[in-house]
Amino acid sequence: MSRARSTQIVSTAPATGRTLAAPILALSSLFAWGSFGAEAAALARDSETARGDAESIRLEDADRSVETSFDGALEVDVANPAGMSIPIPDVVGGYASDRVILKLAPGVEVVDGDWSLARGGEISEEARLAFSQANVLSISPLFRRGFANPDLAAEIGLDRYRLLEVPTGSDVPGIVVSLQAALGAVQGAIQGVVQGVVQGVGPGLVELVEADGIGGVAGDAPNDPMFHLQWALENTGQVAGGVAGLPGADVSALEAWSRTTGGGGVVVAVLDSGINPHPEFADRILPGLNVPDDNDQTNDVCASHGTAVSGVLAAAGDDGLGIAGMDWTMLLIPIVVVDPCSGPESHVAEALVFATDAGADIANMSLQYYAGTSALRDAVLYAHAAGVLMVAASGNNSANALAYPAAWPETIAVGASTNLDGRWSSSNTGEGISLVAPGLSIQTTNGFSGHSSRTGTSFAAPHVSGTASLMLSVDPWLDADSIRQTIEGTTLDLPPSGYDQFTGFGRLDAGAAVMAVRAPGDFNDDGRVDGVDLSTLLALWGECPPGGSCLADIDRDGRVDGIDLSILLGRWTG
Repeated sequence: MSRARSTQIVSTAPATGRTLAAPILALSSLFAWGSFGAEAAALARDSETARGDAESIRLEDADRSVETSFDGALEVDVANPAGMSIPIPDVVGGYASDRVILKLAPGVEVVDGDWSLARGGEISEEARLAFSQANVLSISPLFRRGFANPDLAAEIGLDRYRLLEVPTGSDVPGIVVSLQAALGAVQGAIQGVVQGVVQGVGPGLVELVEADGIGGVAGDAPNDPMFHLQWALENTGQVAGGVAGLPGADVSALEAWSRTTGGGGVVVAVLDSGINPHPEFADRILPGLNVPDDNDQTNDVCASHGTAVSGVLAAAGDDGLGIAGMDWTMLLIPIVVVDPCSGPESHVAEALVFATDAGADIANMSLQYYAGTSALRDAVLYAHAAGVLMVAASGNNSANALAYPAAWPETIAVGASTNLDGRWSSSNTGEGISLVAPGLSIQTTNGFSGHSSRTGTSFAAPHVSGTASLMLSVDPWLDADSIRQTIEGTTLDLPPSGYDQFTGFGRLDAGAAVMAVRAPGDFNDDGRVDGVDLSTLLALWGECPPGGSCLADIDRDGRVDGIDLSILLGRWTG
């Protein structure tokens, strides 16, 4: 529940660090990074206390503060103590210095070739001047390929995002503040510090302006010795991380596989560093996308990270080769979002829209980003509204804050657990974490034909995505919300009792989750589709009652009809 906040800038006594001639530039960086909007920019510009030479300035509101000593990074002290720092350009945790994201206000268009904006045919001189002062090189749609569902995209506003190219090394935070003030951003989400909406000033040509945060794959922890047994799937006490395991502290893969090892052509998009054509799954890799290079070259570009994630997901089992993944038949869409191991959040946003429009059932995002841009947020909403199940790594920073996109409630946020059923020490925590899954010394695919042991939340997330794929192989009509509820509802609770910000609902139990899925047509859960189930379907024929049970609505279209009957008969066991 949102509430009004009073915000002020106050100068504090000098401590350590050097005096800046214009400390407001550092505050501008903060505003740009948090997308404070035009009101915050004006506050920074006009505050007399912000114009002084104080070496420490603090932005305060009712219960949070931001403070800097101006020693090169603006340190944030927030109610959610992530140890976050306002970052520097072109490094992970920072922002891209060659681009700015803006979202046009409804009814506003870009004037081609004129570097300006127009509403109702009237060209804005303010926009032309602002873009000129920012040295804008080009203005293009952020989502270059359009949308399979343009009405949904328009409802969310994805079609109004534009990418401004500026010279590499530009003062992007300063540009963001200037454009917000000149173009009149009508709203700004103060991300990571305060949630709120600010009122626009000026012509109101844009809805928001923001920097494009740099993140990347949720990388490995320091290398541990290779372990050749997959304790995550069946823990018999194997050593992982130098510690003998707790038998049974695994995802119960054997139980899940006793029902299904996959099937039905479930499609999983892997938003990562690409996938090498490894023998474990090479014949199941679909055409994908390399977002940074804007082509279809999707071999792995970051130390086999995406290939390793894919091994956990999809390595073929019972084939005499290497390891077994969670789902032995799933199809993979490789989408490269990093170059080589990091990149802007807008690449993930574009990748998620591509995955959605390509028909992915599941999007696995073993990634960690820090800004949480509105563009990526809206892409998450687009995928969620289209029914894509999104699974994301919580992050490997030992922070009490989830990385993006895991921090958003539409995703399943996955932390990492150990072979003793404890939380891996570097796994990020925080409100909103869904569950944990094995992430320590995970044996998986590497390179073009090898195998290695990897550690991190990157390798916990695909255990969950793989479980969801197995569930869909049992019931292809499951929706994303039902899958999530089942996975969270069948976890093994870990101390402390009940939901907590450390391990969420508990540790993944793939066996229990898969077993909890009712086979289509088996309405009485007796393992058979027979005359009893047919009688149930015929008794419930017609429109589902509002808010009532629709047990026999197999395809979940709100009716029990001939389609449901056809599905039932196709699965008849007698």
